Order: sequence, then structure tokens, then C-alpha cells
Amino acid sequence: MKKLNIAFAGWGTGWHVTPISSLIEYAYTQPDILDQIEWLFWFGSRWQLEHKFADQLPSVQFVPIKSGKLRRYWTVRSTLENLRDVGYFNAWYLQSLYLLQKHKIDAVFCKWGYVALPVSLAAATLRIPVIVHESDTHPWLVNNIVSKVSKHNFDGFPNVLKNSTHIWQILSPKLLQKNNDLDTFTLDSNKKTLLIICGSQGSEVVFKQIIKELDTWWQIVKNLNIVVVLWLLNTQYKKLFAPYINVTSFDFLTSQELAELYHIADVAISRGSATTLAELEFFQIPKAIVPLPSHDQPINAARYRDNAGDIVVDQSNISELMSATQHHLDHPRKNIREKDEEFYAAHQKIREALLKSR
Repeated sequence: MKKLNIAFAGWGTGWHVTPISSLIEYAYTQPDILDQIEWLFWFGSRWQLEHKFADQLPSVQFVPIKSGKLRRYWTVRSTLENLRDVGYFNAWYLQSLYLLQKHKIDAVFCKWGYVALPVSLAAATLRIPVIVHESDTHPWLVNNIVSKVSKHNFDGFPNVLKNSTHIWQILSPKLLQKNNDLDTFTLDSNKKTLLIICGSQGSEVVFKQIIKELDTWWQIVKNLNIVVVLWLLNTQYKKLFAPYINVTSFDFLTSQELAELYHIADVAISRGSATTLAELEFFQIPKAIVPLPSHDQPINAARYRDNAGDIVVDQSNISELMSATQHHLDHPRKNIREKDEEFYAAHQKIREALLKSR
């Protein structure tokens, strides 16, 4: 039986990149999958977050590809940049046609991101099966377009993409593997731990306000371990958190390190990313959610507020974050789930779709 060459196309924030990494990590734990795969490829932008993730995964070839974006805000500059990128799109599409044939790709998994659009449309042109997964409560533009030419559509919330199968979120298998040999976080065992985890440049406003409010909140936060995960687009805030002796900040954490952190955390402050919220909920960590006002993060956050008792804080009222955090500390509900069936539901469905692509 012919072995498959599978391409993953994804770009952007950690919450759209980590699901691809998670699928690949899952494949490594399944010998029957590996027996059917020749090569795994990751199409993305050079030196961006997806490149860093791909480099950490053995047996994955990173394929750098160019692409633009559609800016849906109107200024003279954005209009000119949109016209430029539309003009370039044909070149990126032709580049994708060439690369897909060069690497003899048998199936493409599209997560999100502008680099995924020319790759997925080129795959459809070549009659290569495309599988799409949408994490959020409303489809992003790229996934909405690609879902119209894909072979299988999956979503993390019900009825997001047309003709889709609801399979929950794609989380890393390493989150289930607590490694007691790791010692990434040197924390005071007598204090509870507050995790602040926000990604993308859209989180700047959250970090700025938290730093501004830390002195006001000091009577509460001085009795906590505070771990801040900045991710690569917010590293400039690391030096601003440094003066606080009980605050530890990180530019980047692996899935294994996140697993260690989730086992420790008592409460979390996060954006409204569907992947992050699902990870925190799996570990039953109560959340104060500050959704990005645009797109679907407010709807993601509202679902967790209504179904899990989390607290949603508008980013214009960051001062309310500490009262929300204190409420969760006073009403703990952390109890790690024992059943893994739902955790692996997404991985198994996507696995079936990819392996049936011969």
C-alpha cells in the first residue's frame, strides 16, 4: 500500500499553530498511523511561530511559502496593501501548485491563516483532498473559503462550517503527560498560582493594563505565584514584569511545559481563544476571560461563562480582573478529568479523514 505524504497548512498565533503541532504529536504516538505515512510537511511563513514549532518536531519538513492577507479595515494604506496582495495572489497560488507536486502531497490539512489559502486552493485544483478544522464559533475567512472546496470539514463548536462534523478542539497529547522530572517553574508551594496566558499582538492592551494595575492589586497579588506566558509577539513586556519578585514571565512554552503549568495553576487570566479555553477547561482551571472584541472571542467567552461558570471581563474594564480572579480563588473547582475519550475525539476523526485520502 502506498504511503502518504501529508501537508499541514497553518499560520498565525499560537492558538492556530498548536493544533497542527498537536495532530503531529498524536501521530507519533500511533504506530499504525506512522506505518502509513512517508513524509509530513508543514507549509507556513519562514521564521514565524509555525516555523519554530515545526523545527521542534522530528521528521517534519518545513516548507516556507509566501502569502498576503486581506485587511478588513479601511485606510489608504490598507487599501493599497490589499490591492498589492491580490495582485500577488496568482504568484503564490502557482508557487503552491509547484510545491504540492514537487513534494508529491496526497492530502492537505488546513487550520487557518493566509498561507493556507493558496496551498488549499492549489490542492483542490490538483484534486488533492483538503481537510479543514475551524476552532471558533464563527468561521475565519480562509476556512470559510476553503470549506467550499474541501473534502471534509470539522469544527470545534457545533454548526460553524457548512456540512461539517463537530469534533471539539485539537489539543496536544503531551497535556496528558505530566513529567515530574521537569522543573521549569520554581514557585512557592505555599502560595496559589495565577496563570496569565494571552497570545498575539492583540493582547498588548491586556498586558499593558495588567502591568499598570499590579501596584494597585499588590495586597492580593503579593500572596500569589504569577506566571505570565507572553508568546513571541509580546516579548517586550518581559522586562516590565521583571521588577515583581513573584512574577515569572516566559516568551514561549512547549506543550510539555504547558502541561506542567496547567497542573500547577489554580486560576487563569486569558484571551478568548478557543484552543486555550479548551485546554484550561480540560484541567478545570477557572478563568477570567478578556475576549478580543472583534470576531468571535466574545461568543467563545460567553459559552464558557454560561457552561463553566467562568467570568468575562471587557478589555476596557481590566480593573475588574482582580475581583474576578479573587472570586475564582475563593471558589476553586480544579479537578483534572480522568476520561480521555473526548480529548482524542478530534484527533481520531481527522486521522480517519487524512488516511482515507488515497
